[in-house]
Amino acid sequence: MIIPSELGYGSRGAGNGAIPGGATLYFVATLEAVTRKTQEAPQKDSKGKDVKENGKCKDLKLVKKGDKVTMSSRVSLLSANVNGRIVPGTTIDTSTDTIKVGDKQVIKGWDDGVVGACQGEERRIVVGPNLAWGERGIQGVVPANATVVIDVKIDSVERDLVFNFLDQISSGTFRRGG
Repeated sequence: MIIPSELGYGSRGAGNGAIPGGATLYFVATLEAVTRKTQEAPQKDSKGKDVKENGKCKDLKLVKKGDKVTMSSRVSLLSANVNGRIVPGTTIDTSTDTIKVGDKQVIKGWDDGVVGACQGEERRIVVGPNLAWGERGIQGVVPANATVVIDVKIDSVERDLVFNFLDQISSGTFRRGG
């Protein structure tokens, strides 16, 4: 990535002279994972309760770290990337699981990829080896340094309401009902 001076630090530079004024910045970046919404969450869940309010996902239905999430998923090896279109290959797992987000019950790229999803939403998460099974892989199932494709549907989101209340108090986002 190249950032010209006028979009970077300009004539003032930065870092007490480490980056001189007028410098063009060069960054080498590695894309570790990509998450894409493939299906919007519905307005109501299977019990007829609202998932969205004014077109936006209700906070208690939006996946956050620490939430208990039940999800249906298919994990595949990446077969090809044809003109930016991801093509899943061999399926290595299809299941419905309940996890606590952030507790390392699934690979890091998967954990990160569900945060911010709304209950009922479907996502495709493409995870590179550094956030998947890395150099080790899984013998006989996932080769070393494999990229995986995870198609996931968020079936339900449950939040510890006491933890949620304390989090809102500490972050200053608590609102009294009216």
